[in-house]
Order: sequence, then structure tokens, then C-alpha cells
Amino acid sequence: MKPNMLSFIMKRKSLLRFLAMASKVLLLLLGAGIVACVFGKVVRTEADPVRLDVYYESLCPDSIAFVKNQLAVVYPQLKEILVVDIFPYGNAKNVDNGQGGYLFVCQHGPDECAGNMMLACAKNYISDGDLYVEFNICVMSARDPPTAGELCAEELNIAYESIAECSTSTEGEQLLHEVGVLTHALVPEVTYIPWMVVNDEHTYAIQNGAEYDLLEFVCTEYQGVSKPEACSV
Repeated sequence: MKPNMLSFIMKRKSLLRFLAMASKVLLLLLGAGIVACVFGKVVRTEADPVRLDVYYESLCPDSIAFVKNQLAVVYPQLKEILVVDIFPYGNAKNVDNGQGGYLFVCQHGPDECAGNMMLACAKNYISDGDLYVEFNICVMSARDPPTAGELCAEELNIAYESIAECSTSTEGEQLLHEVGVLTHALVPEVTYIPWMVVNDEHTYAIQNGAEYDLLEFVCTEYQGVSKPEACSV
């Protein structure tokens, strides 16, 4: 074999080994959400999901409207880039009853307090965050949210007995009080329900965008390159 032919074969083998190694590295980068681009620039294709914390009340008309018109529609489409947490307390007040529990006064009456407590208990007993959001959507979309817990639990295959017991107990009072502590600790303080906090921040623009056009807001807020199909509609 001629020397120049041997040299060509050796170079070709080296090139193939290099390409094979480069392919493995690229696959690893893709798996980590990173892709190498031209000129050696590295671009992250994925980003942290948008975190939306919603502070609301079980009988608040604006809270119900948000859940039915925004969250129920948008959440199923954007689950992969949206993490939602819900705090059912709103503008309630509470005082220590001296017996290890609390007495509550709610903006829309005692039934709202009962609904808030049921949702607070559900938050404690439903460990799956996604399932808890779905439970809230079901409850808040019902004709009478405070009494919808059992039917929604059955629909979503959630064990309801512990939630029901909690909802009329000192445990439930303590859990709702804890949600109240978190609500009252917000900066800026809550002046409107439902109150929207996105990635630990609240502004007028965040409130308005999240409450009235959640799809557009989340799609814009998410910093990843790859977005759900709903964002391109």
C-alpha cells in the first residue's frame, strides 16, 4: 500500500473516532438541556419552570373566575413549564381560641372558612403537587366549592376520609392558620384576592398578566428555547 494511501486511511479512522466521540458528547449535552451551537457558543435549551403561587378564597368570585377561566384551561397545556402552588386563606382573620386551635372570620362568611380549611387540609394530605392543583380546579369549578371536596376527591381517586376529618378538627384549624401566616407575611402585603406571586415576585404587571391572560404570561415568562405547542398558537 502506498504511503499516501495509508496516511489517508489513518486520518479517516481518526476522523470517524472523533465524530463518534463528539456524537456521544452532544447526546449528553442534549440530555442535560444544553446544545452546542456554532462558534462554540453554548445555549441552554431548557430553563426552570415558571413558579406561580396563588393566594385565594374558596367563595371569592374573582378567585373562582381565575380558576375556571384561566387555571383550568391553561394548566393542563403548560404543566411542563409551570409549577403552581395554592394558598387558600385570602382576607381571612383568625384568633387563638385558647384550646390549641383558632377561630376564623372570612370575607364571604363561615362557609368560605369551611372551604378554605378543607383546601388547607387537602394541601396537607395530597402529597402530589400536580394532583393538589387538579383538586383545587375541580373544587373551585363546582357549584358550591366548600362542599365539593368529597366528589372531587372521588373523581380524582383521592382518599378523602383524612381530609374530611381534618376539615372539622383542631388539626384543620392549625393548618389553615399556617396558610394565614404565610399569606400575611407576603411583601408587598396582600391587597387583592386572588393574589399572584411569580418566581417570588409580585408586581402590578405580574398580577394583571397571570390573572387575566395566564397562557400568554407564562409562555412569555418562561426562558427556555423549547416551549409547549400551546405557546405557539
